[in-house]
Amino acid sequence: MFSDENGVLINEWLKEDINSLKKVYREASFLDAEVQLEKKIEKHDGYEVVIRINEGKKYIVDEIDFLPSVSGALGVKKPSLPAGVYEVESYLLELKEAFKNSGFLEADISADRYILYETEKEVHLRYIIGIKEGTKHKVGDVFFMGSKRIRNHLLDTLLSDIKNSPFAPDTRLKIYTRLSALDYFSDINIKTFEQSKNNAIDLGVSLTERAPRRFTLGFGYATEEGARVFGGAGFYDLFGEGIDLIFYGKVASWIHHFKPEVLFDEKNYELSVFEGRMELHKKVFFHRNLVGGLITDYRYINRPSFEVRYLDLSFVNRAEISPSAYLTGGYTFRRREPIEYSLEYAEEARFTIVGFLTSSFLLDRRDNKVLPEKGFILEIRADLALQELASEGDYVKFLIRGKEYIPLNGFINLRITNRIGYAKSFLTEFKVPIEERFFLGGSNSIRGFEEDSVSPKDASNKYIGGNFMINYGVELSIKAGQRLSFALFFDGGGVFEDAEAFDTAGLREGAGFGVRWSTPIGEIAGDMGFKLDRRAGEKINVFHFSVGRFL
Repeated sequence: MFSDENGVLINEWLKEDINSLKKVYREASFLDAEVQLEKKIEKHDGYEVVIRINEGKKYIVDEIDFLPSVSGALGVKKPSLPAGVYEVESYLLELKEAFKNSGFLEADISADRYILYETEKEVHLRYIIGIKEGTKHKVGDVFFMGSKRIRNHLLDTLLSDIKNSPFAPDTRLKIYTRLSALDYFSDINIKTFEQSKNNAIDLGVSLTERAPRRFTLGFGYATEEGARVFGGAGFYDLFGEGIDLIFYGKVASWIHHFKPEVLFDEKNYELSVFEGRMELHKKVFFHRNLVGGLITDYRYINRPSFEVRYLDLSFVNRAEISPSAYLTGGYTFRRREPIEYSLEYAEEARFTIVGFLTSSFLLDRRDNKVLPEKGFILEIRADLALQELASEGDYVKFLIRGKEYIPLNGFINLRITNRIGYAKSFLTEFKVPIEERFFLGGSNSIRGFEEDSVSPKDASNKYIGGNFMINYGVELSIKAGQRLSFALFFDGGGVFEDAEAFDTAGLREGAGFGVRWSTPIGEIAGDMGFKLDRRAGEKINVFHFSVGRFL
Protein backbone atom coordinates (compact mmCIF):
# COMPACT_ATOMS: atom_id res chain seq x y z
CA MET A 1 0.00 0.00 0.00
CA PHE A 2 1.55 3.26 -1.13
CA SER A 3 -1.44 5.55 -0.45
CA ASP A 4 -3.08 6.73 2.73
CA GLU A 5 -6.68 6.25 3.80
CA ASN A 6 -7.75 9.15 1.56
CA GLY A 7 -6.15 7.63 -1.53
CA VAL A 8 -3.22 10.10 -1.62
CA LEU A 9 0.04 8.60 -2.91
CA ILE A 10 2.80 8.76 -0.27
CA ASN A 11 6.10 8.95 -2.17
CA GLU A 12 8.19 8.27 0.96
CA TRP A 13 6.41 4.92 1.43
CA LEU A 14 7.03 4.06 -2.21
CA LYS A 15 10.76 4.86 -1.89
CA GLU A 16 11.03 2.76 1.27
CA ASP A 17 9.51 -0.25 -0.48
CA ILE A 18 11.81 0.13 -3.49
CA ASN A 19 14.86 0.33 -1.21
CA SER A 20 13.67 -2.74 0.69
CA LEU A 21 13.34 -4.61 -2.59
CA LYS A 22 16.89 -3.61 -3.55
CA LYS A 23 18.14 -4.94 -0.20
CA VAL A 24 16.41 -8.29 -0.77
CA TYR A 25 18.15 -8.74 -4.11
CA ARG A 26 21.56 -7.76 -2.74
CA GLU A 27 21.22 -10.15 0.19
CA ALA A 28 20.47 -12.82 -2.41
CA SER A 29 23.88 -11.96 -4.01
CA PHE A 30 22.55 -9.96 -6.96
CA LEU A 31 24.95 -7.11 -6.25
CA ASP A 32 24.27 -5.23 -9.48
CA ALA A 33 20.49 -5.50 -9.28
CA GLU A 34 18.62 -2.39 -10.47
CA VAL A 35 15.19 -1.66 -9.00
CA GLN A 36 13.58 1.46 -10.44
CA LEU A 37 10.17 3.04 -10.56
CA GLU A 38 9.02 2.72 -14.16
CA LYS A 39 5.75 4.63 -13.91
CA LYS A 40 2.78 5.36 -11.70
CA ILE A 41 -0.70 5.73 -13.09
CA GLU A 42 -3.53 7.34 -11.16
CA LYS A 43 -6.85 5.49 -11.39
CA HIS A 44 -10.30 6.07 -9.96
CA ASP A 45 -9.71 3.57 -7.12
CA GLY A 46 -6.02 4.28 -6.43
CA TYR A 47 -2.68 4.05 -8.24
CA GLU A 48 -1.06 1.53 -10.51
CA VAL A 49 2.69 1.34 -9.86
CA VAL A 50 5.09 -0.35 -12.28
CA ILE A 51 8.57 -1.25 -10.98
CA ARG A 52 11.31 -2.40 -13.35
CA ILE A 53 13.86 -4.91 -12.00
CA ASN A 54 17.09 -5.89 -13.69
CA GLU A 55 18.66 -8.63 -11.58
CA GLY A 56 22.04 -8.69 -13.25
CA LYS A 57 24.47 -11.47 -12.46
CA LYS A 58 24.48 -13.47 -9.26
CA TYR A 59 27.76 -13.35 -7.32
CA ILE A 60 28.85 -16.67 -5.81
CA VAL A 61 31.81 -17.23 -3.49
CA ASP A 62 33.65 -20.48 -4.30
CA GLU A 63 36.84 -20.01 -2.26
CA ILE A 64 37.80 -18.34 1.04
CA ASP A 65 41.49 -18.15 1.96
CA PHE A 66 43.43 -16.46 4.73
CA LEU A 67 46.75 -14.69 4.35
CA PRO A 68 49.65 -16.80 5.66
CA SER A 69 50.23 -14.41 8.57
CA VAL A 70 46.82 -15.13 10.05
CA SER A 71 47.13 -17.56 12.97
CA GLY A 72 43.48 -18.49 13.31
CA ALA A 73 39.86 -17.41 13.20
CA LEU A 74 38.92 -18.01 16.88
CA GLY A 75 36.67 -20.92 16.08
CA VAL A 76 34.21 -18.91 13.99
CA LYS A 77 32.79 -21.35 11.48
CA LYS A 78 33.23 -20.46 7.82
CA PRO A 79 30.12 -20.53 5.66
CA SER A 80 29.62 -23.63 3.55
CA LEU A 81 30.85 -23.13 0.01
CA PRO A 82 29.64 -22.16 -2.46
CA ALA A 83 28.05 -19.27 -0.57
CA GLY A 84 26.41 -15.95 -1.26
CA VAL A 85 28.27 -12.69 -0.80
CA TYR A 86 25.89 -11.67 1.99
CA GLU A 87 26.77 -14.84 3.95
CA VAL A 88 30.48 -14.11 3.62
CA GLU A 89 30.06 -10.47 4.68
CA SER A 90 28.08 -11.63 7.72
CA TYR A 91 30.90 -14.06 8.50
CA LEU A 92 33.42 -11.20 8.40
CA LEU A 93 31.35 -9.17 10.86
CA GLU A 94 31.05 -12.19 13.16
CA LEU A 95 34.81 -12.73 12.89
CA LYS A 96 35.53 -9.14 13.88
CA GLU A 97 33.15 -9.41 16.84
CA ALA A 98 34.86 -12.61 17.97
CA PHE A 99 38.28 -10.92 17.98
CA LYS A 100 36.94 -8.00 19.99
CA ASN A 101 35.33 -10.34 22.52
CA SER A 102 38.70 -12.07 22.86
CA GLY A 103 40.41 -8.83 23.86
CA PHE A 104 41.67 -7.67 20.44
CA LEU A 105 39.84 -4.35 20.57
CA GLU A 106 41.74 -2.82 17.61
CA ALA A 107 41.52 -5.89 15.40
CA ASP A 108 41.34 -4.95 11.71
CA ILE A 109 39.88 -7.41 9.23
CA SER A 110 40.31 -6.79 5.51
CA ALA A 111 38.86 -8.78 2.65
CA ASP A 112 39.79 -8.67 -1.02
CA ARG A 113 37.72 -10.47 -3.59
CA TYR A 114 38.85 -11.66 -7.01
CA ILE A 115 36.87 -12.97 -9.93
CA LEU A 116 37.64 -16.60 -10.70
CA TYR A 117 35.44 -16.82 -13.78
CA GLU A 118 32.12 -15.55 -15.19
CA THR A 119 29.23 -17.15 -16.98
CA GLU A 120 26.23 -15.56 -18.64
CA LYS A 121 24.32 -15.34 -15.34
CA GLU A 122 26.93 -15.79 -12.58
CA VAL A 123 30.17 -14.32 -11.28
CA HIS A 124 32.33 -16.72 -9.23
CA LEU A 125 34.58 -15.14 -6.60
CA ARG A 126 37.52 -15.86 -4.36
CA TYR A 127 37.89 -14.05 -1.00
CA ILE A 128 41.29 -13.48 0.62
CA ILE A 129 40.99 -12.39 4.25
CA GLY A 130 43.69 -10.59 6.17
CA ILE A 131 43.57 -10.03 9.91
CA LYS A 132 45.66 -7.60 11.97
CA GLU A 133 45.01 -8.68 15.53
CA GLY A 134 46.67 -5.78 17.25
CA THR A 135 47.21 -5.76 21.00
CA LYS A 136 45.31 -8.20 23.17
CA HIS A 137 43.78 -6.55 26.23
CA LYS A 138 42.78 -8.32 29.39
CA VAL A 139 41.04 -7.35 32.59
CA GLY A 140 43.58 -6.43 35.22
CA ASP A 141 42.50 -5.50 38.70
CA VAL A 142 38.86 -5.08 39.72
CA PHE A 143 38.60 -2.72 42.66
CA PHE A 144 35.67 -1.30 44.59
CA MET A 145 35.44 2.20 45.91
CA GLY A 146 33.74 1.33 49.17
CA SER A 147 33.72 -1.42 51.80
CA LYS A 148 36.66 -3.81 51.51
CA ARG A 149 34.64 -6.78 52.72
CA ILE A 150 32.17 -6.24 49.87
CA ARG A 151 35.03 -6.13 47.41
CA ASN A 152 36.68 -9.34 48.57
CA HIS A 153 33.48 -11.34 48.55
CA LEU A 154 32.41 -10.17 45.10
CA LEU A 155 35.81 -11.07 43.67
CA ASP A 156 35.60 -14.53 45.20
CA THR A 157 32.07 -15.26 43.97
CA LEU A 158 30.38 -13.27 41.24
CA LEU A 159 33.42 -11.74 39.53
CA SER A 160 36.11 -14.39 39.92
CA ASP A 161 35.84 -15.42 36.26
CA ILE A 162 36.20 -11.83 34.98
CA LYS A 163 39.55 -10.94 36.50
CA ASN A 164 42.41 -11.78 34.06
CA SER A 165 39.88 -12.67 31.34
CA PRO A 166 39.98 -10.99 27.89
CA PHE A 167 38.53 -7.49 28.01
CA ALA A 168 35.55 -7.38 25.66
CA PRO A 169 33.12 -4.58 24.76
CA ASP A 170 30.45 -6.16 26.98
CA THR A 171 32.68 -6.72 30.06
CA ARG A 172 31.33 -3.70 31.92
CA LEU A 173 27.76 -4.63 31.04
CA LYS A 174 28.37 -8.16 32.36
CA ILE A 175 29.56 -6.81 35.73
CA TYR A 176 26.68 -4.35 35.94
CA THR A 177 24.12 -7.07 35.17
CA ARG A 178 25.47 -9.40 37.84
CA LEU A 179 25.54 -6.72 40.52
CA SER A 180 22.09 -5.38 39.62
CA ALA A 181 20.55 -8.86 39.79
CA LEU A 182 21.40 -9.07 43.50
CA ASP A 183 18.99 -6.24 44.32
CA TYR A 184 21.45 -5.36 47.08
CA PHE A 185 23.20 -2.33 45.54
CA SER A 186 22.17 0.94 43.94
CA ASP A 187 24.05 3.65 41.97
CA ILE A 188 26.37 1.15 40.26
CA ASN A 189 29.07 2.81 38.12
CA ILE A 190 31.96 1.10 36.37
CA LYS A 191 35.02 2.94 35.00
CA THR A 192 37.96 1.66 33.00
CA PHE A 193 41.62 2.51 33.68
CA GLU A 194 44.02 1.43 30.95
CA GLN A 195 47.52 0.36 31.97
CA SER A 196 50.49 0.98 29.74
CA LYS A 197 52.14 -2.26 30.84
CA ASN A 198 50.80 -5.79 30.31
CA ASN A 199 48.01 -4.36 28.10
CA ALA A 200 45.65 -4.72 31.06
CA ILE A 201 42.55 -2.66 31.73
CA ASP A 202 41.61 -2.13 35.36
CA LEU A 203 37.98 -1.73 36.33
CA GLY A 204 36.80 0.51 39.11
CA VAL A 205 33.35 -0.11 40.56
CA SER A 206 31.50 2.35 42.76
CA LEU A 207 28.20 1.38 44.35
CA THR A 208 25.92 2.07 47.28
CA GLU A 209 24.65 -0.65 49.62
CA ARG A 210 20.95 -0.60 50.27
CA ALA A 211 19.81 0.00 53.85
CA PRO A 212 19.85 -3.32 55.78
CA ARG A 213 16.59 -4.82 57.02
CA ARG A 214 16.03 -5.30 60.75
CA PHE A 215 12.74 -7.21 60.81
CA THR A 216 10.41 -8.88 58.33
CA LEU A 217 7.11 -10.68 58.63
CA GLY A 218 5.31 -12.46 55.84
CA PHE A 219 3.52 -15.48 54.45
CA GLY A 220 3.28 -17.17 51.10
CA TYR A 221 2.39 -20.17 48.98
CA ALA A 222 4.85 -22.43 47.18
CA THR A 223 4.94 -25.68 45.24
CA GLU A 224 8.58 -26.79 45.08
CA GLU A 225 8.02 -29.65 47.54
CA GLY A 226 4.26 -29.92 47.22
CA ALA A 227 1.55 -27.34 47.74
CA ARG A 228 2.08 -25.54 51.03
CA VAL A 229 1.26 -22.37 52.90
CA PHE A 230 3.90 -20.87 55.16
CA GLY A 231 4.62 -17.84 57.29
CA GLY A 232 7.61 -16.53 59.12
CA ALA A 233 9.36 -13.73 60.93
CA GLY A 234 12.98 -12.66 60.65
CA PHE A 235 15.18 -10.62 62.97
CA TYR A 236 18.28 -9.24 61.27
CA ASP A 237 21.64 -8.42 62.89
CA LEU A 238 20.09 -9.57 66.16
CA PHE A 239 23.26 -10.87 67.82
CA GLY A 240 25.75 -8.80 65.87
CA GLU A 241 26.53 -7.83 62.33
CA GLY A 242 25.56 -10.48 59.79
CA ILE A 243 23.76 -12.84 62.22
CA ASP A 244 20.01 -13.33 61.71
CA LEU A 245 17.37 -15.31 63.58
CA ILE A 246 14.53 -16.73 61.48
CA PHE A 247 11.28 -18.30 62.66
CA TYR A 248 9.41 -20.21 60.01
CA GLY A 249 6.15 -22.14 60.16
CA LYS A 250 4.52 -24.30 57.49
CA VAL A 251 1.10 -25.85 57.27
CA ALA A 252 0.96 -27.97 54.16
CA SER A 253 -1.37 -30.34 52.39
CA TRP A 254 0.28 -32.29 49.62
CA ILE A 255 -2.36 -33.83 47.36
CA HIS A 256 -0.50 -36.96 46.45
CA HIS A 257 -3.03 -38.52 44.08
CA PHE A 258 -5.63 -36.07 42.87
CA LYS A 259 -8.62 -37.59 41.09
CA PRO A 260 -11.08 -35.51 39.08
CA GLU A 261 -14.09 -36.97 40.88
CA VAL A 262 -12.86 -36.45 44.45
CA LEU A 263 -10.56 -33.99 46.22
CA PHE A 264 -9.36 -36.17 49.10
CA ASP A 265 -9.67 -39.90 48.66
CA GLU A 266 -9.20 -42.07 51.74
CA LYS A 267 -5.75 -43.12 50.61
CA ASN A 268 -4.23 -40.39 48.55
CA TYR A 269 -2.64 -37.63 50.55
CA GLU A 270 0.26 -36.66 52.71
CA LEU A 271 -0.36 -34.00 55.32
CA SER A 272 2.36 -32.07 57.07
CA VAL A 273 0.33 -31.03 60.10
CA PHE A 274 2.93 -28.49 61.14
CA GLU A 275 6.54 -27.74 60.48
CA GLY A 276 8.37 -25.16 62.56
CA ARG A 277 11.89 -23.88 62.07
CA MET A 278 14.22 -21.76 64.12
CA GLU A 279 17.25 -20.92 62.01
CA LEU A 280 20.35 -18.93 62.82
CA HIS A 281 21.76 -17.38 59.66
CA LYS A 282 25.33 -16.18 59.47
CA LYS A 283 25.56 -13.73 56.60
CA VAL A 284 28.78 -13.47 54.66
CA PHE A 285 28.20 -10.00 53.29
CA PHE A 286 25.04 -9.89 51.17
CA HIS A 287 24.62 -13.71 50.94
CA ARG A 288 23.18 -15.69 53.82
CA ASN A 289 25.45 -18.60 53.13
CA LEU A 290 25.82 -20.31 56.50
CA VAL A 291 22.66 -21.52 58.22
CA GLY A 292 22.19 -23.48 61.43
CA GLY A 293 18.66 -24.57 62.22
CA LEU A 294 16.44 -26.48 64.59
CA ILE A 295 13.46 -27.98 62.73
CA THR A 296 10.39 -29.79 64.01
CA ASP A 297 8.07 -31.56 61.58
CA TYR A 298 4.91 -33.47 62.48
CA ARG A 299 3.77 -35.40 59.42
CA TYR A 300 0.90 -37.76 58.66
CA ILE A 301 1.20 -39.94 55.55
CA ASN A 302 -1.82 -41.80 54.18
CA ARG A 303 -0.95 -43.81 51.08
CA PRO A 304 -2.75 -46.64 49.26
CA SER A 305 -0.58 -49.29 50.95
CA PHE A 306 0.43 -47.86 54.30
CA GLU A 307 -0.36 -45.27 56.91
CA VAL A 308 2.16 -43.73 59.29
CA ARG A 309 2.65 -40.59 61.32
CA TYR A 310 5.87 -39.29 62.80
CA LEU A 311 7.50 -36.35 64.54
CA ASP A 312 10.96 -35.22 63.44
CA LEU A 313 13.39 -33.09 65.40
CA SER A 314 16.29 -32.04 63.18
CA PHE A 315 19.50 -30.09 63.61
CA VAL A 316 20.66 -28.82 60.22
CA ASN A 317 23.62 -26.84 58.90
CA ARG A 318 23.53 -25.47 55.36
CA ALA A 319 26.40 -23.75 53.59
CA GLU A 320 26.00 -21.76 50.40
CA ILE A 321 29.09 -22.62 48.39
CA SER A 322 28.08 -20.30 45.56
CA PRO A 323 24.88 -18.54 44.49
CA SER A 324 23.79 -21.83 42.85
CA ALA A 325 25.37 -24.53 45.04
CA TYR A 326 24.43 -25.63 48.57
CA LEU A 327 25.88 -28.22 50.94
CA THR A 328 23.69 -29.46 53.81
CA GLY A 329 24.39 -31.74 56.74
CA GLY A 330 22.45 -32.60 59.87
CA TYR A 331 20.92 -35.07 62.28
CA THR A 332 17.25 -36.09 62.59
CA PHE A 333 15.58 -37.84 65.50
CA ARG A 334 12.24 -39.42 64.45
CA ARG A 335 9.44 -40.76 66.64
CA ARG A 336 7.28 -42.79 64.26
CA GLU A 337 3.98 -44.61 64.66
CA PRO A 338 3.04 -47.09 61.92
CA ILE A 339 -0.75 -47.37 61.76
CA GLU A 340 -1.33 -49.60 58.75
CA TYR A 341 1.33 -51.72 57.09
CA SER A 342 1.96 -54.95 55.25
CA LEU A 343 1.82 -58.12 57.33
CA GLU A 344 5.16 -59.10 55.83
CA TYR A 345 6.60 -55.98 57.47
CA ALA A 346 4.83 -56.42 60.80
CA GLU A 347 8.09 -55.95 62.66
CA GLU A 348 7.96 -52.30 61.59
CA ALA A 349 5.37 -51.72 64.30
CA ARG A 350 8.07 -52.40 66.89
CA PHE A 351 10.54 -49.88 65.51
CA THR A 352 9.30 -46.48 66.55
CA ILE A 353 12.59 -44.60 67.00
CA VAL A 354 14.89 -43.72 64.12
CA GLY A 355 17.96 -41.50 64.34
CA PHE A 356 19.92 -40.71 61.21
CA LEU A 357 22.56 -38.41 59.79
CA THR A 358 21.77 -36.70 56.50
CA SER A 359 23.90 -34.85 53.98
CA SER A 360 23.08 -33.41 50.59
CA PHE A 361 24.54 -31.38 47.77
CA LEU A 362 22.29 -29.21 45.60
CA LEU A 363 23.39 -27.50 42.38
CA ASP A 364 20.70 -25.32 40.84
CA ARG A 365 21.60 -23.54 37.62
CA ARG A 366 18.12 -23.04 36.23
CA ASP A 367 17.37 -19.67 34.71
CA ASN A 368 14.17 -19.45 36.76
CA LYS A 369 13.29 -21.32 39.94
CA VAL A 370 9.52 -21.33 39.31
CA LEU A 371 9.20 -21.54 35.52
CA PRO A 372 12.60 -22.69 34.20
CA GLU A 373 13.35 -22.93 30.49
CA LYS A 374 17.13 -23.39 30.53
CA GLY A 375 19.74 -24.92 32.81
CA PHE A 376 19.67 -27.86 35.19
CA ILE A 377 19.17 -28.85 38.82
CA LEU A 378 21.01 -31.71 40.53
CA GLU A 379 20.65 -33.11 44.04
CA ILE A 380 22.76 -35.82 45.71
CA ARG A 381 21.60 -37.01 49.13
CA ALA A 382 22.77 -39.62 51.62
CA ASP A 383 21.14 -40.77 54.92
CA LEU A 384 22.73 -43.02 57.53
CA ALA A 385 20.79 -44.48 60.51
CA LEU A 386 22.77 -46.19 63.27
CA GLN A 387 22.01 -47.57 66.70
CA GLU A 388 24.81 -45.33 67.96
CA LEU A 389 22.67 -42.39 66.79
CA ALA A 390 19.71 -43.38 69.03
CA SER A 391 18.10 -45.47 66.26
CA GLU A 392 16.46 -48.85 66.83
CA GLY A 393 17.79 -50.03 63.49
CA ASP A 394 20.58 -49.40 60.99
CA TYR A 395 20.18 -48.50 57.33
CA VAL A 396 21.73 -46.38 54.60
CA LYS A 397 19.95 -44.54 51.80
CA PHE A 398 21.27 -42.72 48.70
CA LEU A 399 19.34 -40.63 46.18
CA ILE A 400 20.60 -38.85 43.06
CA ARG A 401 18.12 -36.89 40.99
CA GLY A 402 18.32 -34.20 38.36
CA LYS A 403 16.45 -32.41 35.64
CA GLU A 404 17.81 -30.53 32.63
CA TYR A 405 15.97 -27.89 30.59
CA ILE A 406 17.09 -27.46 26.98
CA PRO A 407 15.54 -24.71 24.79
CA LEU A 408 15.36 -25.97 21.20
CA ASN A 409 14.06 -22.68 19.83
CA GLY A 410 11.85 -19.81 20.94
CA PHE A 411 8.80 -21.94 21.68
CA ILE A 412 9.94 -25.57 22.08
CA ASN A 413 11.64 -26.77 25.26
CA LEU A 414 13.05 -30.20 26.15
CA ARG A 415 13.09 -31.50 29.73
CA ILE A 416 15.12 -34.56 30.71
CA THR A 417 14.66 -36.19 34.13
CA ASN A 418 16.76 -38.89 35.77
CA ARG A 419 16.65 -40.39 39.28
CA ILE A 420 18.30 -43.33 40.97
CA GLY A 421 17.92 -44.43 44.58
CA TYR A 422 19.37 -47.15 46.79
CA ALA A 423 18.65 -48.18 50.38
CA LYS A 424 19.86 -51.09 52.50
CA SER A 425 19.29 -52.29 56.04
CA PHE A 426 22.26 -53.71 57.95
CA LEU A 427 20.12 -55.83 60.28
CA THR A 428 17.92 -58.69 59.12
CA GLU A 429 15.28 -57.97 61.78
CA PHE A 430 15.04 -54.29 60.78
CA LYS A 431 13.53 -53.15 57.50
CA VAL A 432 14.11 -49.73 55.99
CA PRO A 433 11.09 -47.68 57.21
CA ILE A 434 8.37 -47.75 54.61
CA GLU A 435 8.25 -43.93 54.38
CA GLU A 436 11.92 -44.05 53.35
CA ARG A 437 11.54 -46.78 50.70
CA PHE A 438 11.02 -45.96 47.05
CA PHE A 439 7.77 -45.84 45.07
CA LEU A 440 7.13 -44.73 41.47
CA GLY A 441 4.02 -43.89 39.50
CA GLY A 442 2.11 -40.64 39.37
CA SER A 443 2.43 -37.10 38.10
CA ASN A 444 6.04 -36.71 39.20
CA SER A 445 7.56 -40.00 38.06
CA ILE A 446 5.84 -42.35 35.58
CA ARG A 447 2.68 -40.86 34.18
CA GLY A 448 0.22 -43.45 32.96
CA PHE A 449 0.41 -45.27 36.30
CA GLU A 450 -1.49 -44.56 39.50
CA GLU A 451 0.39 -42.97 42.38
CA ASP A 452 2.90 -45.38 44.00
CA SER A 453 1.70 -48.28 41.85
CA VAL A 454 5.13 -49.12 40.42
CA SER A 455 6.49 -51.06 43.36
CA PRO A 456 6.93 -54.60 44.68
CA LYS A 457 3.82 -56.14 46.28
CA ASP A 458 3.25 -58.36 49.30
CA ALA A 459 1.14 -61.54 49.46
CA SER A 460 -2.02 -59.48 49.96
CA ASN A 461 -1.28 -57.48 46.78
CA LYS A 462 -0.30 -54.31 48.66
CA TYR A 463 2.45 -52.07 47.34
CA ILE A 464 5.33 -52.13 49.85
CA GLY A 465 8.03 -50.09 48.11
CA GLY A 466 11.55 -51.16 47.32
CA ASN A 467 15.17 -50.48 48.16
CA PHE A 468 16.35 -49.80 44.61
CA MET A 469 14.78 -47.36 42.16
CA ILE A 470 15.57 -46.01 38.73
CA ASN A 471 13.48 -43.39 36.94
CA TYR A 472 13.95 -41.58 33.64
CA GLY A 473 11.83 -39.36 31.45
CA VAL A 474 11.78 -36.83 28.67
CA GLU A 475 9.19 -34.14 27.94
CA LEU A 476 8.78 -31.89 24.92
CA SER A 477 6.97 -28.66 25.78
CA ILE A 478 5.48 -26.51 23.00
CA LYS A 479 4.38 -22.96 23.75
CA ALA A 480 1.01 -21.91 22.39
CA GLY A 481 0.94 -18.47 24.00
CA GLN A 482 2.47 -16.47 26.80
CA ARG A 483 1.10 -18.82 29.49
CA LEU A 484 -0.36 -21.81 27.65
CA SER A 485 1.75 -24.73 26.45
CA PHE A 486 1.26 -28.32 25.39
CA ALA A 487 3.49 -31.28 26.19
CA LEU A 488 4.40 -34.71 24.87
CA PHE A 489 6.17 -37.00 27.33
CA PHE A 490 7.75 -40.39 27.82
CA ASP A 491 8.48 -41.78 31.33
CA GLY A 492 9.98 -45.01 32.53
CA GLY A 493 11.57 -46.75 35.47
CA GLY A 494 11.18 -49.43 38.06
CA VAL A 495 11.34 -50.21 41.79
CA PHE A 496 12.92 -53.43 43.03
CA GLU A 497 13.28 -55.15 46.40
CA ASP A 498 17.04 -54.50 46.23
CA ALA A 499 19.75 -53.75 43.68
CA GLU A 500 20.44 -57.47 43.10
CA ALA A 501 16.81 -57.92 42.00
CA PHE A 502 17.11 -55.37 39.19
CA ASP A 503 15.85 -56.71 35.90
CA THR A 504 15.02 -54.76 32.73
CA ALA A 505 11.85 -56.86 32.49
CA GLY A 506 10.66 -55.08 35.65
CA LEU A 507 10.85 -51.62 34.10
CA ARG A 508 7.52 -49.93 33.34
CA GLU A 509 6.99 -47.23 30.75
CA GLY A 510 4.33 -44.70 29.89
CA ALA A 511 3.78 -41.91 27.40
CA GLY A 512 1.15 -39.30 26.73
CA PHE A 513 0.29 -35.66 26.33
CA GLY A 514 -0.59 -32.77 28.59
CA VAL A 515 -1.46 -29.12 28.86
CA ARG A 516 0.30 -26.49 31.01
CA TRP A 517 -0.75 -23.09 32.33
CA SER A 518 2.04 -20.94 33.75
CA THR A 519 1.32 -18.99 36.94
CA PRO A 520 3.51 -17.07 39.43
CA ILE A 521 3.49 -20.15 41.71
CA GLY A 522 4.48 -22.61 39.01
CA GLU A 523 2.80 -24.66 36.31
CA ILE A 524 -0.73 -25.96 36.62
CA ALA A 525 -0.58 -29.18 34.64
CA GLY A 526 -2.98 -31.81 33.40
CA ASP A 527 -1.49 -34.98 31.89
CA MET A 528 -3.07 -37.99 30.22
CA GLY A 529 -0.65 -40.88 30.46
CA PHE A 530 -0.90 -44.25 28.71
CA LYS A 531 0.84 -47.48 29.70
CA LEU A 532 3.16 -48.72 26.97
CA ASP A 533 3.43 -52.15 28.59
CA ARG A 534 -0.10 -52.70 29.89
CA ARG A 535 -0.61 -55.90 31.84
CA ALA A 536 -3.71 -57.92 32.64
CA GLY A 537 -6.12 -56.10 34.93
CA GLU A 538 -4.50 -52.66 34.46
CA LYS A 539 -6.18 -49.53 33.14
CA ILE A 540 -4.63 -48.35 29.91
CA ASN A 541 -4.60 -44.67 30.86
CA VAL A 542 -4.52 -42.42 33.94
CA PHE A 543 -5.17 -38.69 34.23
CA HIS A 544 -2.85 -36.66 36.47
CA PHE A 545 -3.25 -33.14 37.82
CA SER A 546 -0.47 -31.20 39.54
CA VAL A 547 0.42 -27.69 40.68
CA GLY A 548 4.13 -26.98 40.40
CA ARG A 549 6.75 -29.09 38.68
CA PHE A 550 8.67 -30.96 41.35
CA LEU A 551 12.22 -32.28 41.09
